Amino acid sequence: MRRLLQDSIPLGGQNISVSFGDGSATVVVTTASNGTATLLHTYAALGTYNASATYAGNVQCLPSNAIDTVEIGKSSSSTTLTIDTETPTAIEPVTFTVVVDSATAGKLANVNVMLTYGDGSTNTSITNANGEATFTHVYALAGDYSVVATFAGDETYSRSTAMTTLEVSLESTSISLLFHPDPAATTAFTIFTATLTYGEPVSTGLSGKSITFNFGDGTGNFTSNTLSNGVASLLHTYSTDGTYSASATFEGDGTYHGSTSTVSVLSQSP
Repeated sequence: MRRLLQDSIPLGGQNISVSFGDGSATVVVTTASNGTATLLHTYAALGTYNASATYAGNVQCLPSNAIDTVEIGKSSSSTTLTIDTETPTAIEPVTFTVVVDSATAGKLANVNVMLTYGDGSTNTSITNANGEATFTHVYALAGDYSVVATFAGDETYSRSTAMTTLEVSLESTSISLLFHPDPAATTAFTIFTATLTYGEPVSTGLSGKSITFNFGDGTGNFTSNTLSNGVASLLHTYSTDGTYSASATFEGDGTYHGSTSTVSVLSQSP
């Protein structure tokens, strides 16, 4: 907006030639009664431009000219990050949705987004027509993770980020303990079988985990590792008749909660 004055009196109805400094055609606009003229212009590229407004003058007024420097910077962007669950657990998939937006163009499609999961791994994706990019990740260990979504910016839009802290919980487990024969035969072998599983509603055997057996007769603890089906077995002999409380325990680790199963064993002489 420029105002044309003669001795501080606004001049209406005068033609002003405006050059935007970017090589586009000069535009002529007529001043209003208050001496002002307003134009809108869109610059196609970033940069610094010297825009000018020129009045050629008339029989009463001398010519005049005004120049202004226009700095065209990148349009701002904003990035948001949402998670599909409030209670993520280790080894279960977590889905992240990133949206990149701008005040001038709305949702930004076909821009690159990077997601840093906080556990040393990253992924990149391209936003769809709605400005969204979706990521799925599995955390191997429970813990607190800082997740960062980054739009690095481009020729038109500035860089923006979003961050959230994700608390990943231990995956729950279940252990069952069975023995055979029932009742146990004193001075003979009894087979104890522990099965360690995780997951709901469908449970999966958990392999390679140490199970601690205690047979309840004062002989101490014994360990065995689960096989691919989550099963660990041990043989034990009770030396005297009686009822014993036997247990199988998984202590847990950085990924899984611990669990225990206890059974009452009646041992009788054959």
